[in-house]
Amino acid sequence: MHCLTIIPPSSCHETTDSTPSGPDINPKSPIANKRPRSDSMSATASATKRLRLEDTDEMDIYLEDLNLLQDTFGLTIVPSSVQPSPSQPPSQPQPPPQSQPPPQSQPPPKTMQNMPQTLQEMPINITFISISPLLTNLNDIFLQEFPSMKAAPLLIDHLTKIATTEKNPREPSSEVTVFISRIKDADPNSPELTEDDTNVGWGHHQFTAGSLTISTVLVLWDAIGSVSTACKLILAAIKTCRVARYMCNKRGINSELYMSNAYLDRIVDKLTDLTANHSSESRVTAQPEASTSAPNPQPNITILAENLKYKALQAIHMDDLKAWA
Repeated sequence: MHCLTIIPPSSCHETTDSTPSGPDINPKSPIANKRPRSDSMSATASATKRLRLEDTDEMDIYLEDLNLLQDTFGLTIVPSSVQPSPSQPPSQPQPPPQSQPPPQSQPPPKTMQNMPQTLQEMPINITFISISPLLTNLNDIFLQEFPSMKAAPLLIDHLTKIATTEKNPREPSSEVTVFISRIKDADPNSPELTEDDTNVGWGHHQFTAGSLTISTVLVLWDAIGSVSTACKLILAAIKTCRVARYMCNKRGINSELYMSNAYLDRIVDKLTDLTANHSSESRVTAQPEASTSAPNPQPNITILAENLKYKALQAIHMDDLKAWA
């Protein structure tokens, strides 16, 4: 199929009654016996029909007709096969289609199972976590960080009273010493830790490993021995809570529940009971000491008897004495 694009001259818009002159028409042409119409626009429209060429002879006739139309009507006819359409710009190479990213979805909460390996193995530096051992500092920490532990103010009050009356503090038992060291010096980067012993579970191993637990170690106040040792135990438990929060924050784990908080609450309750019992025992022991320091003198039986004899002798008349003699 060949299409024609006809560019009419400016004179094509004028009409004329005269028959245009031109060269002889080829007798083989399909329009040899046709007289051009007076209307040049109609002639142009009839000349722009599309011809289907099936062999070489028809192609030659097609080209001759083009020349005839150009000479007759003064038109410039350009086959559309050699002229790009002005409305269609030259095709540009199209870039390869880019894959669309999948729709954003809510990321799942980070746990040890779906946490990247780099975060799981990220070393945790806790050397900067330190707590002042002052008893007044403990009271501020409980008010600011652990306001839900209702027994903490009572424990601080008991320890304060014991500290004012404590004259001969005792050394802690070996079990208490080992228990405090295991809690205070725990390493969050230890390869022996399991998934249950780290992050939100940090502190579980320290408070439950082996035979040293809160219930087996904190039995009597005498095993603790002093307010200073009790404060060291409380500070070690508070440090465990801070390390757990820092560890989870460093690894992008969001949680409001920590195992270490539960163990700290248990220690506070246990120490509150021990300090209360110790204060009661101290008051009971102090009463006999007060009676010994100010004893009531017992009456001397011999002296009392002599006085009674003297008074009896005074009542006897002299005549009677002479008669006994």
